[in-house]
Amino acid sequence: QMFKVHLGDTKHTLTDEDFSELAAKTEGYSGSDISVVVRDAIMEPVRKLQVATHFKKVRKPDSDKELFEPCSPGEKQAIEMDLMTVDPTTITTPDVCKQDFFKALRNVRPSVSDEDLVQHEKFTAEFGSEGA
Repeated sequence: QMFKVHLGDTKHTLTDEDFSELAAKTEGYSGSDISVVVRDAIMEPVRKLQVATHFKKVRKPDSDKELFEPCSPGEKQAIEMDLMTVDPTTITTPDVCKQDFFKALRNVRPSVSDEDLVQHEKFTAEFGSEGA
């Protein structure tokens, strides 16, 4: 659920199964860590725009005009151009996808270690949750 909360209204292609997979991969991450992962993943489509060498024409459900979205040079409908040569009013960013999260997870590590959690549990068992 934390991924969904932090994504908010950001357009994405993730399924409930994808969210479950992300939850499993982020076992031991704090809420703050997950927030950082989501922010990094949300920026990935912008990074794709910045480094794109090819774009394809797409039609988004919420738009009636053809737009250009970055794509792989190997795609059948790929047109060679970069961000500086595309009319800015015709550019669209790709939706956030599961691979964007996997890329973010390679960069963002949990801030709390397993050892920290064990120490916290020992402290809580010995002194209680209030420390008194």
